[in-house]
Amino acid sequence: MTDPAQAFLNHGNVDQWTRGAGPITGIGTTMGHGSWPIYEAPDKPKSWRVFWRNPDTNGGDLWSQPGRFGTIRQWFPKQTGRWWQDAPANVAALRTPLLIPWDPAWKEVGGTQQQSPDNGVIVKVGAAFYEIQGMAALNWIGAAHVNARTFMSGLPKVGDYRADGINYNDGTTVPQGSQGPWSKLDGLMRPSWLRGPWPGPVRLVGFNVQYGPDAVAVPGARVEHPLPGQPYPDGNLPAGNDPRMIPCGQVFKLRITDIGIEQWLDAENIGENTALRVSKRWFARGLREHGMRLSETGTGFPILESTGGANPAEKAEWGKCGVKTEQDANNIGAGIFRFGELVAT
Repeated sequence: MTDPAQAFLNHGNVDQWTRGAGPITGIGTTMGHGSWPIYEAPDKPKSWRVFWRNPDTNGGDLWSQPGRFGTIRQWFPKQTGRWWQDAPANVAALRTPLLIPWDPAWKEVGGTQQQSPDNGVIVKVGAAFYEIQGMAALNWIGAAHVNARTFMSGLPKVGDYRADGINYNDGTTVPQGSQGPWSKLDGLMRPSWLRGPWPGPVRLVGFNVQYGPDAVAVPGARVEHPLPGQPYPDGNLPAGNDPRMIPCGQVFKLRITDIGIEQWLDAENIGENTALRVSKRWFARGLREHGMRLSETGTGFPILESTGGANPAEKAEWGKCGVKTEQDANNIGAGIFRFGELVAT
């Protein structure tokens, strides 16, 4: 049976399935598309964004999955088992939008593909926060589909938003991550991760992630896509517990020495005593001490999730770490796997 680390290195991107590309030699993040900016709502917001669940059923019935929306309590009223008592509350829940404080000045970044309108964003409201996945504005077709879901209420409008998943965390709820009980903030790389020790494993979005009824997850995690059928079309990936596929929730660490780290930095032509060299050194140590945890399924190429540079304040902090461009972010771990051994833990 193939080791998960070898499955990642040898089968972890689409080119290896479609073009016979060689092993993965490094890993990076992004400053734009596919990042997760964090914004803090003002105490007295002047505007709000209207959210509905995604009515699409192509990838399973997202609307009814508690794992995607279970922390939004008004959408899942308490059930008594008596339909004549539950029906009014259920209909009311279907017709209740979620209003989240919003600043029109906040920049949205889109998904991991340039053409993707699906945004990921985290909005802090006091001590609580919303993690919003797959956010996109409703066009007239989308609004019609949501209206159908709400018994033709007429409430969903063009310009409202739908989401593939929304997690609300106020300290009393259990996080509902894609592959386990981890919030998006748990493992989301920030500039502080390049200035000192990591707090834990970084979030990895993988390509060759196990799916289907026979797929497996590591202890403490769960299978993200348990239904039959490949969740994304690229690559014609095998279903179930195939040795070329990675179990959900898998953690990888990099066995690398301090000498190996310096050799890597020299090979990447990172100048001595530069902010970027210090940052990349902390990055390598983080992979060694805490590693990266497979947290979501993606398309194409694996990336590490970060806050990115959409928020101007966060962008400035990344800049102090020597990460000033999209290329800097993409190359934060370029070539590093050549200087150590990636292992599944």
